[in-house]
Parts: sequence; C-alpha cells; structure tokens
Amino acid sequence: MGLFNKVSGAQESTPESYLDSGTTLIKRLTQSLPLPDWRNGPPGYTEGENEAIDFSLSQFQRIGDEVARERGGDKMAIHPNHVEDIRRMLAEQGLRRLADGAWRFGDKLPEDWKENLSTYLKAWLCGLNPMVLLDVADLLVHAGRNAEASEAIETVRLFPAYAHSRGSKGAFSAEIVEQVMVRAEELRKDIQLGGPSGWRG
Repeated sequence: MGLFNKVSGAQESTPESYLDSGTTLIKRLTQSLPLPDWRNGPPGYTEGENEAIDFSLSQFQRIGDEVARERGGDKMAIHPNHVEDIRRMLAEQGLRRLADGAWRFGDKLPEDWKENLSTYLKAWLCGLNPMVLLDVADLLVHAGRNAEASEAIETVRLFPAYAHSRGSKGAFSAEIVEQVMVRAEELRKDIQLGGPSGWRG
C-alpha cells in the first residue's frame, strides 16, 4: 500500500496524473467523511478482508491445480516474476467482492457503508483498477455524497491516458477503456439527476 504515500507532482496531462489523482482522492475521502482508521495512511486488513483475500487466493490455486491435473501435472506453479502481480490482482478481487456483497445486492444502503468504502479503497490500492473507483463513486452516490462521487469520476476520466501509457492489451485494451468511460458517464448522469438511477448488480 505504499502507493498512498506517493508524492503528487505530475501534471494533469501526464499519465501519472491518474495515480496522483487517485491518491489525492483517498486522502480527501478519508478526511471529509471521515475514515479515522486511515488517519495515518491505509490501515491493515480487517479479519473479514483477510478472509476474503485468502478465499480469492485459494480459489485461484484450486482451479489452477484442477487444470494442471487435467493436463497430467500435479499442481499449478506460477513463475516467480508474476507471483506478486497475481497476488495483488487476487487481493483486489477478494476485497471488491467483499465490499460489493454487503450493499450492492440489498434494498437499501447499510448504516456502516463507510466500511464498504474503506474496503474499496484498499482494493484500488492493490491494482489501480478504475472500475473499483467507479464502485466507490456508485456507493457515494447512493450515500448522498455526490460531491465526493464526482471527484472519483474525475479521477477515472484520467485513466485513458494512463492506460495508453501502459500498452494496449488486457486491462488496458481500447475495449476495456471504453467500458470504463461509458460506466463513468452513466454515474455522472446519475449525479446530475440528483441520485442513483437504480441499484446495480
């Protein structure tokens, strides 16, 4: 989570501004809402978050081992050069799933929705996924915090330049970037209308 302490200094026209804007957004959210546990930077994972991460990791290993056995092997092995990236990706997935499950599929926002927000912020720090920031914006819209939601969307609007600087495959493909921007525009319209257009799964 050292990204949180990254010194912000890039100009908005540079790809790094997505990172700078994201870290600035987190600092503003944790102060304005507030999220006291974040006073000195990202807190450690809660017990529930650790369980969600462990489940994501074990599920990935289990599926990988099944594929390995189907091909005559014993278990899946990950090249050392990719272990950390995969762990961060799986941690993000586990945290995002946890944060989603506690509010997205209910009929109203829980009173402790700031805990969901905290989990989303930790998920973003794992992988810098703009869809996680859109989850943040969506949650904030439902909580009536439209100003903060707008800030999250403005950060996402910087993602295309960042994606372009990282290549055009996988998470940074033109198709993915387009999906991100379409979703950002939907949320921006929700804010203009004064609230969410409906619960989204």
